[in-house]
Amino acid sequence: MMEIKDFTPSEIFSVEGDTLIWGEKVGIGVDCDGSSLENMLPMINKLIEFINSNKGAVVKALVDDGMLELAEDWASSAEEAEDSTEEHECYIMEDGSKVYLPITEEDFAASLHFDGISVYYDDDNDDISASVYLVCQPDYFAYHCIEIFMDSKGNIDVNGLAG
Repeated sequence: MMEIKDFTPSEIFSVEGDTLIWGEKVGIGVDCDGSSLENMLPMINKLIEFINSNKGAVVKALVDDGMLELAEDWASSAEEAEDSTEEHECYIMEDGSKVYLPITEEDFAASLHFDGISVYYDDDNDDISASVYLVCQPDYFAYHCIEIFMDSKGNIDVNGLAG
């Protein structure tokens, strides 16, 4: 659970802080225009709890939106590795990692890491909205991230690649 003391003033956002998501430290920037951090904090904690408890829902939203197929498309446009075979195509990503096709849903899920979260107060819904940025390791998307939009109720909307 994040607390007010976990945040510091920021040059980009009103405040920023770090939390653990999927076992990794993730930066969260919060724009408090229209509300106070104190009012937003329960919604921010609810969002973090949802993400930590529902990795499968995040992965499902990405897969349903075609991000796994897009990862395979991007990977297959990379340099083919010497150990590539007809049964197990292998490509070298820009970061030097090898990717074997097809990419399984489990491998795709395991590749996902949070790059950061930007949180804004949504006056219309008396809720927060968050831009959530995910990166993959191996880097299927050549230094691009996946952007999804979320709210504290667990609604997920995949926006595609950014960067």
